[in-house]
Amino acid sequence: MLALKERIRYWSVGLGIITGILFCVSSLATGKAPVADDFLSGIFVGGRAGLFTGMAWYFVVAVLTFGYQHILAPPFRFLGRWRARAAERRARRGDEKRRWKQQREYDRGAPERARLAANQAADQKRRDDARASCELLYTLYAPEIADRYPRTVFDAFMTKYMGDAHPPEYVEERAEQLQSILRQHHEKVQPSLQFKTLAEIAEWFRKQKDEIDASPVDDPTKRVLLVQLKERYHELTANLLEKM
Repeated sequence: MLALKERIRYWSVGLGIITGILFCVSSLATGKAPVADDFLSGIFVGGRAGLFTGMAWYFVVAVLTFGYQHILAPPFRFLGRWRARAAERRARRGDEKRRWKQQREYDRGAPERARLAANQAADQKRRDDARASCELLYTLYAPEIADRYPRTVFDAFMTKYMGDAHPPEYVEERAEQLQSILRQHHEKVQPSLQFKTLAEIAEWFRKQKDEIDASPVDDPTKRVLLVQLKERYHELTANLLEKM
């Protein structure tokens, strides 16, 4: 409020000065050369006119300001607020529409994401299974082949060729190669057993199974070792039957 009164005062003083100057100029513009008295008279007339018109301008400016503040401005302010609210409503509707569209696209892509996640999980399981098979086979052969094929070499092969960055098919292929290398080292250190009868193979199988059952490894590892032992048993049996 004080700032508004201050602006009204400035306007009235400025308009009063301008009016006084105009009165002074008009009093001197008589068409003849002015003299000193004419200058003094013009200044006096201009000053008096500026003083009275300044007070009149103060009243006029105050009335105009009041009319603007309370008559003209409210509709424009209301219109501005209405336009601002309308713009906010449009923005909210636009945001809601975009969110709804994004949610719809997200829901539409859910089956594809689930399929990709399932494929990635299956690929990761294949990699883990391939690495686990090599770990188990090395654990089985380590007492015999550790000097020929150290653990550091084994870990370096696993890290370089069987990491998660490789496709599962590549990891499985390298797992087969690594297992073949381990078996070759094991064959050189401990040549294949030679059996003459099926009973000898059965006795060998029983002893190996008892050793696995008595070993301190966990149950999943034991199951894998038993599967490998059974495969070896069937292989030895088939080879002996062919010779017989």
